Amino acid sequence: SRLAQQTYPGALPSFVSLNDPWWVSATLNNPGHSAVGLGNDEEAIAYFCQAISKALQVGALPVAMEAMAGIAAPLLPRWGAERVMELLGLVFHHPGSDNEAKTKGLPIYEQLLAEMPDDVAQRALARGKRLPLNVLVDHVLREGEQVI
Repeated sequence: SRLAQQTYPGALPSFVSLNDPWWVSATLNNPGHSAVGLGNDEEAIAYFCQAISKALQVGALPVAMEAMAGIAAPLLPRWGAERVMELLGLVFHHPGSDNEAKTKGLPIYEQLLAEMPDDVAQRALARGKRLPLNVLVDHVLREGEQVI
């Protein structure tokens, strides 16, 4: 919502001034989700990439995984269904993912399952499950560099 877009960026300086990097990274996820809801893919990608980068710097793996789930839908036009399903395979099976991250990934997962042949979807999920986190993060962050 527009209210969320106006509110969350205002919270960011508060967490920065408190020197709380965990909350800085978590706060960046919220406007990312709002941007997705408003259909602003490039803005969403930028917020989620910042969240991923900051979260990994401070070891906030659940926050990074939530951002990885959130960025899946905006990446669909660029990456295609199979690559996005690989990303979701990592999010759904990584030990650093919590229920919040998995829940955020469900809408795009269900959309892709309805659109893709089941065997293709299952193979993509299996590949994603085996991908090293740092490899997929590098690919995601390169997308962020293109929109900033």
